[in-house]
Amino acid sequence: MHFFFHKKTGVISITALVFIAVFISVLTGLLSNVISQKRVQVAKEQGDQALQIAEAGLDYYKWHLAHYKDDTQDGTGAPGPYIHDYTDRDTGEIIGKFSLEIMGEYQCGEISTIKITSTGWTDKNPNITKIVSVKYGRPTIGEYSYVLDSDVWAGADRQIYGPFHSNKGIRMDGTNYAQVTSAIINPPGWNCTSNYGCNPAQPNAVGVVGNGPGFALWSFPVASISFNSIAGDIGKMKNNTASTTPGICTAGQTYGCYFPSWGGSPSGKGYHAVFQNDGRMNLYRVTNLKKTREMGPSGIIADEYTNIGNQVLVTGSPFTLPAACPIVFVEDNLFIDGTVKGKISIVAADLDGTNPDLVLSGNINYTTTNGNDGLLAIGENRVIIPLDSPNNMTVNGIFIAQKGYFGRNYISSIPWGTSAGSYFCGAGWDTCLKRNSMNIYGTVVSSGRVGTKWTSGGVYVQGYNFRTDYYDSKISDYPPPFTPHISDTFKFLKWSQDR
Repeated sequence: MHFFFHKKTGVISITALVFIAVFISVLTGLLSNVISQKRVQVAKEQGDQALQIAEAGLDYYKWHLAHYKDDTQDGTGAPGPYIHDYTDRDTGEIIGKFSLEIMGEYQCGEISTIKITSTGWTDKNPNITKIVSVKYGRPTIGEYSYVLDSDVWAGADRQIYGPFHSNKGIRMDGTNYAQVTSAIINPPGWNCTSNYGCNPAQPNAVGVVGNGPGFALWSFPVASISFNSIAGDIGKMKNNTASTTPGICTAGQTYGCYFPSWGGSPSGKGYHAVFQNDGRMNLYRVTNLKKTREMGPSGIIADEYTNIGNQVLVTGSPFTLPAACPIVFVEDNLFIDGTVKGKISIVAADLDGTNPDLVLSGNINYTTTNGNDGLLAIGENRVIIPLDSPNNMTVNGIFIAQKGYFGRNYISSIPWGTSAGSYFCGAGWDTCLKRNSMNIYGTVVSSGRVGTKWTSGGVYVQGYNFRTDYYDSKISDYPPPFTPHISDTFKFLKWSQDR
């Protein structure tokens, strides 16, 4: 009996030891898991804090750019990276740091965008870092579908898919899918007459009036957009061309291409640029133009020379535009069409003499729609669509009529006795008075009143019957060289977290 008692006790002791071992093992595992979870939680908190610090670095440099425009060296004059302490706002304690790497992207020697990479970490755990990058750029007129400096009437057939702005009054009967803004202050308002669809007239109209269904997006008054600054951009373009060596246009040159006037007579002088889908450009001297009698939006009837008769290829064509500064400055009337590859800026201007016109003589397309292609086309005076234009016309780009207007004139007559003056569109001139559709992908900037369709008594008689305007967000963020800015304040273009 005594022996049996001791044997039973031993069994209990072994069982207890097993249970104790299991308990300790489970407890150890639980404690290890708790500690591990705590470490993960702390690491996550420190990672989140490091991300906030990295983003604070981006905010800091946006502030810096607002005060020191185009500075890519953090005010030091020396290369980076640039390390800053990050202070807790509540305690005033330094709790971490961010390091900035800053890179400017240049067009023609001027900064177009700035890329900033910010790395943040906490002092408690500097091994946990977060990296964020952003591109900043100045907003340009490419953010709009239309920018005007005159009273305007958008008819009921118009489809407008981007922001529409005028410094003057707007009669909006078309369908707008984005904001319509006017700088008109009421009172005194503007005089909306029957010429703008107001019958009876509204002598003290508010900034935007009309019957368009998108009235919820109308806004006025807003700040005006300066057209005088565009003249400054044209001057910069001239300064960035090889004007001392005219006619030279090669891929390796530092400056843009310059072609001076070769006659200046309105009866048959000017250039015709045809963009090639390989990035090159054929350039012609126009030796003869077909003559028309036309009336613009202002109502003045005059002889016009906006239809090409004969032309001669310029020696050296096709030209390869310089990669460092892909701009073409022509001191004469300029006709353009073709397919654009890359980012190109072209201007017809004579800063010391006449005010040349830019003529959209045919379709203007891009090789891609991913944002790699873009066109800025400026006429110091007007941007004109000629009588002999495509029946279904498509143009891509930012088009600026700096002093004149954008439009297709009303054709009054074709004077007889002028070379090739009686035939357009392959037949009698009256066969191309009515064109079917016009699609604009990008931006129209016009000092004067625009107009591409003409009616009489409400009946369509000339111009383009169906017109659609599409805003191009890609060219807005990454425009061609010297696209005019509407503000010097940098904005976010692209944000990414690298780690």
